[in-house]
Amino acid sequence: MGVTDSPATPGSTPDFPNLARSSAAFYSVAVVISVGSIALFRRFGKRPPEPSVPWSGLLIGLVGFVVAVPVLAAVGDLSALLHTWIVGTRPDPIAHGTLQVLLEHRSDPLVLLLFAGAVVGAPVFEETVYRGLLQTSLVRAIRVRWLAIGLTAGLFTLAHTGAGGGVPYQALPQICTVGVVCGILREHPKAGLSGAMVFHALFNAGNILLALYLVPVGSPP
Repeated sequence: MGVTDSPATPGSTPDFPNLARSSAAFYSVAVVISVGSIALFRRFGKRPPEPSVPWSGLLIGLVGFVVAVPVLAAVGDLSALLHTWIVGTRPDPIAHGTLQVLLEHRSDPLVLLLFAGAVVGAPVFEETVYRGLLQTSLVRAIRVRWLAIGLTAGLFTLAHTGAGGGVPYQALPQICTVGVVCGILREHPKAGLSGAMVFHALFNAGNILLALYLVPVGSPP
């Protein structure tokens, strides 16, 4: 989830309650599938997609996020400057459909379901798929970790493009940076998948808090 997209159109989600509930249901199922996949991988895989010391992974993911914040900010600023130079206008500060909906319905209690999906469900599911399963398989297949990290980050970035919920092109460098950092954390012997999940969760939470700061209560999203 990034913070450099076009703003939401008021009234763009008239069926917000169903959207919030369906999102919560999807991510609940996704988390269950993710946990089950990790369990199966640990049992039958040669290299489990989970660190041997989970608590160290949580700590390293937190430290990694703190260290990476200036890099992520710089990448976002450079992308915005490049967009301004090419297009002639500075991009709007909200870069993800979920952020737009959160801002549009921030006073609705059901918005907590979307928040939980963005901060818990999406990181657990996406990191299990991309870093836990895909990157692990690529490392095993090509035996070059940096190349596996790069390829996985590229696919992770492409998955955030497209119509509908896709982020704009100027936000993609930041998404790719997140993918690379999560890939590095996944390969860290004391961070692993839990470290990548924590980093991803903090990135999403930070974007939501930043969006709330950029668009005060009462302002159109």
